[in-house]
Amino acid sequence: MAGEVAACWQSGDLLDMAESETTNAADFWRPALARSFADKGCFGPVLTAWVLAAGFLIISVYFRTDFSSPVWGPDDAMRLVEIRDLLAGQGWFDLSQSRLDPAQAVVMHWSRIIDLPLALMMTGFGFVFDAITAERIVLLIWPLALLFALIWVSARLAIRIGGKKSLWAGVILPVLALGTLGEFLPGRIDHHGAQIVLTLWLLLLILDAQKDLRSAILAGLTAVLIMAIGLEPMPFVAAAVCALGMRWAIDGHTHGRGLIGFGGAIALSAPVLFALTAPDARFLATACDAFSPAHLLALTAGGAGYILLGLFSSKLGGRAIRTVTLFATAGAVLGLIGFAYPECLTDPYGHLDPALKTLWLQHVIEAQSAASLLSRAPEQLLQYYLMPAAGLAVCVWAAIRARGPERADWIVLSLFVALGLALALYQVRGAKFAYVLAAPAGAWAIATLYERYRSAMGSYRLRYLAGFMAACFLFSAVFHQGAAARLGTVIGSERAMKKAARNGVNPTRACQSSAALAPLNGFAPGLILAPRNLGAHLLLETHHSVLAANYHRNQRGLLLALDILNTDQAIARRRAKANKVRYLLHCPGLIDSRSDGKIAADALVTKLDGDDVPFWLEPVPLNAESPLKLYRLR
Repeated sequence: MAGEVAACWQSGDLLDMAESETTNAADFWRPALARSFADKGCFGPVLTAWVLAAGFLIISVYFRTDFSSPVWGPDDAMRLVEIRDLLAGQGWFDLSQSRLDPAQAVVMHWSRIIDLPLALMMTGFGFVFDAITAERIVLLIWPLALLFALIWVSARLAIRIGGKKSLWAGVILPVLALGTLGEFLPGRIDHHGAQIVLTLWLLLLILDAQKDLRSAILAGLTAVLIMAIGLEPMPFVAAAVCALGMRWAIDGHTHGRGLIGFGGAIALSAPVLFALTAPDARFLATACDAFSPAHLLALTAGGAGYILLGLFSSKLGGRAIRTVTLFATAGAVLGLIGFAYPECLTDPYGHLDPALKTLWLQHVIEAQSAASLLSRAPEQLLQYYLMPAAGLAVCVWAAIRARGPERADWIVLSLFVALGLALALYQVRGAKFAYVLAAPAGAWAIATLYERYRSAMGSYRLRYLAGFMAACFLFSAVFHQGAAARLGTVIGSERAMKKAARNGVNPTRACQSSAALAPLNGFAPGLILAPRNLGAHLLLETHHSVLAANYHRNQRGLLLALDILNTDQAIARRRAKANKVRYLLHCPGLIDSRSDGKIAADALVTKLDGDDVPFWLEPVPLNAESPLKLYRLR
């Protein structure tokens, strides 16, 4: 092996890696895309878009009258609970939630990576402000800082794909995608915002990784960081691996050092990050829903494979041999994972109880597929899929027309957009990624059509104007959302009818608010049976425990809560007592329904909605303004 490596060095494959490209080490870690941050022509539009978007989000949150909570959604509430536990002394590697179904003490599948900067900032501000004020400051700063990063990376991608003419469209389109912008609201501290930014950053790095060793190394580190935070963007990591490998196979051994840098960064950083973040509960155990030994094996084996391919590039002959070798390496890694951890190559929800798939997962909006939307809310197809589909069409068209390195860039972008669209078709949560991945293609199309409109003469000028306006509509997702809402009202879809029936009142928001939940702290701690959508907020706002919250690892608690609320009173009482439930919290209008959306007439939740309180539930007075109803089990 040493002789072969020496031969590769002599042949020149590694020589470029050993040569000093800059005069000092600091410059080495400043690839062209990083140096571009100082580009004043880019910074102005980025800052302008960020100020406008941040102002809109701040107004949207802090001027609401129907919702008072330090965080926005259940995942944000659970993240803040984790951080408070960490700051209160819970171990770094202990991700158990002792107050979530206490009989089980659910171990969360999240990573501490997001907890760390938030906890450090809260500690720092805590030296100047009280703990609550420090929390509020961080809850404002963190998502808006990520928003700035999103707009900047999107701007760099737009310039990388379409040149300076695409800059303004590149900073505007992401903030018009409200489905993505919502992940950066003040109070949004779950991991999705960071994942979106890192995925865009990975795409930008991969476009330069073939020619820039520094970008290749940073891409490898970013890929591992994405995986360690959460597995939702894992397909984009696979896309980066595939894109880099195929460009090496097609373009030749001159790109071998990119493979070595990328693979080496992955193979070396994955074990380190795993050791620093993997909780005790899954350090050696198989877990397919979080960064675990299965993913560590895939990353280290794949990284090592790329190192070898890069080292022996000159020995692998022509394009056909390199392609076969690349596929053989990929097959070997997949075979290794299939042998060691076959369960991780199957349906990610395969472990979920079938009853939960029907009673719970089908009702989680972000987990619904395009097929489910087609039957329940067909107008939402316009909102979630029009921009990604248009982006993919532009990418394919541009790739066909382009030549050389420009074509390769469009093909890589096409791969990422296609994966984003596929994820959105599988679960609509993928649209959050698909919107911003399609934005560079949209920026190029808008800028190109506008440029041609300005230079065209006669009837062509009108045609380009029409094309420009069409492109602006196709890539401005905010218009799609408005059009979908109007269309839903016209066709009378199931979701539109439910929204109209609420008449602008959102029972979930009202019942999750701090004002509604705070009075519960006046009662002795106990286990609360409540609708699952209130679980995380109850943990955040009160000292009580809860039976159920919206997390797939809380299977026992979810099944029990659904069963008790949807069964007749006698069975409900027996099961609640058996599981040591002390309180029942009811939010009128917010129900955990059966799979057909209907509730049995004798179900406990039906009785409570009709104020028909069974004898074994003792009403506990709350303040008159509270939308909640609290009962103590007799």
